[in-house]
Amino acid sequence: MDFAENIREQHTGLLKAIEALSRPSSSRMEAAPVVRSLSRLSGMLSIHLEMEAMSIYPTLAMNKDPLVREAAENFLQGMQRTMIAFGDYRQRWARPETIEADAIRFMQETRNIFYSISKMIEREDRELYSLLNKVA
Repeated sequence: MDFAENIREQHTGLLKAIEALSRPSSSRMEAAPVVRSLSRLSGMLSIHLEMEAMSIYPTLAMNKDPLVREAAENFLQGMQRTMIAFGDYRQRWARPETIEADAIRFMQETRNIFYSISKMIEREDRELYSLLNKVA
């Protein structure tokens, strides 16, 4: 499996995890399994983003074309903003008791952060990897 295929496979796994977390299995949310699932998703995201940060962004940042470098910087900044927001979200909802105390707000924030992550992944698939293939 080549690098781009591996990254796309990770994207598929991340989107599936997000989708599963986005729909509660019953009307009464069981918060402990949700917290565990969020921890797994957080780990998946960390590994994925580290792979991108160590391989994709440095390659594009060293490109001779200033437009490629600028695009890489824009992607990197967008990813960093999204991950800061996700970190804040994870910290705020790290305990089952917190989720249970305000399940409606938790689901609203969950939809918002997952929307941001999903859009980041879609944009990477659509633009970033084609840019990488073009300069490779």
